[in-house]
Amino acid sequence: MVPASNQQEIVTSVSEDIGGIMDLDGRSDTDVNPTLPPTTNTTFSYFTQILGGARIKKVSHYSDNNKKETEKEYFYTDSINGILSSGILYQSRPCIGTINGHKVYVIEDTWNKNYNIDECPIGYSSVFERNLDGSYCRYKFSNYHNNPDGEEINVKRYPNTTFNNLALVSSSQNRVTSNAEKRGLLTEKYSYNSNGNEVQYERIDYHDVSLGTNFITDPSGSEQYTATTTDYIVSFKSMQGGCIARKIYLQSHPMTYKQAIRDNITQEERYCYNHYDLLQTKSVILKPADTLTINYTYPFDYTTSVYTQMVTENILSPVIEQVTNRIQGSTSKEIERIKTDYIKDATRTKNLFLPDKTGSSHSGVGNLRTDITYDLYDEKGNVLQMTGKDDIPITYLWGYNYQYPIAEIKNATYDQSQTTLPANAQKTTFTYKPLVGIETVTNPRGVITYYNYDALGRLQNIMDHNGKKIENYDYHYKNQ
Repeated sequence: MVPASNQQEIVTSVSEDIGGIMDLDGRSDTDVNPTLPPTTNTTFSYFTQILGGARIKKVSHYSDNNKKETEKEYFYTDSINGILSSGILYQSRPCIGTINGHKVYVIEDTWNKNYNIDECPIGYSSVFERNLDGSYCRYKFSNYHNNPDGEEINVKRYPNTTFNNLALVSSSQNRVTSNAEKRGLLTEKYSYNSNGNEVQYERIDYHDVSLGTNFITDPSGSEQYTATTTDYIVSFKSMQGGCIARKIYLQSHPMTYKQAIRDNITQEERYCYNHYDLLQTKSVILKPADTLTINYTYPFDYTTSVYTQMVTENILSPVIEQVTNRIQGSTSKEIERIKTDYIKDATRTKNLFLPDKTGSSHSGVGNLRTDITYDLYDEKGNVLQMTGKDDIPITYLWGYNYQYPIAEIKNATYDQSQTTLPANAQKTTFTYKPLVGIETVTNPRGVITYYNYDALGRLQNIMDHNGKKIENYDYHYKNQ
């Protein structure tokens, strides 16, 4: 049976093995007065529109005796008691150029939408979440108002020729004109008590990174299209006699600023990224004229051989050094430095790029001390032997197809673990319930501790070797 266009089937109830029921109350995307983005991006109109899909109206949790424990109700409006929707209808056709005074629009969805997946037909600028006790939160999101799609692509044509069929399907216009990836990001959160008084405010800012100028020439060689990022995925479109592959350009929008205000106390965090979209500096403003800054360095910040090799093999994200400074007024003092040196060695790391040693200091780079030395790895990159700052070797044996450590042996090297252990060696062994957690731990004295889990894979209790419960865990819904 084909349901009517305004009917939908959604999950409305979920029962849990440990007792309790979660009810889901959905509402269809029938919006009262959603905003329609215009082609000129200057004025907006309101109208009533029935859209496909569903959205959550209410989520209720009940105990196994049918007592309502918690409930969250959602309103897609600009005010908690508002009527007008905060939704904006998307999906205007992208225009890629003009031929003989007529604009050319792309209407084939799969090829021209981001990542080959359509953007949701409607986006909400404001959503309220009301709790059972009357307290509520308001979430504000970036939207079409502040991130509209560009009406025209920025096209440079050499020479100034008309578009041909090949250029139409191979252009990268959707990654230039579409700002879909900038929409739907959480920008503000307001928290209110049951009396409607604001108790906390949070703000989050985002920023485009990895911007540059790149030109993509279509196969005919007659057109060049300006792209705005250097990272891409590949998309394919079949054509008569074969297919066309083209680059779909990606753009990152990481968080750059976060502010939280509670009880008239403001805490701010600022984030700065490098040209690889990796966090370079984090600043935490504790109070006026008192700031913590944390700076991060990566393989591409160094010129030594191992790091240049890592960059060549596109191993960019390991943090090599993390330095924390406290700035009070005009005085800056380093309070912590953590550094991890990497190595590639046929014997020690099996020719993998892995940590050699980790050091730390609370008084500057000149006082770095080695905390851990990683002496030996297996072919999967698991640590087989490490030595702490006390110069005591610790050996690890791995099982379950190299997934879990099954033994830790203190006061013994890996080679000794394969022959005869020293008299002072202390061996602890482990067994696991794969994909769930540790099942038993046997300490050096041979005493076993047991870990038991419920049907959902959550730790239920810990028992000693006599079967006596040492710790017990119960899970309940928190009443908010």
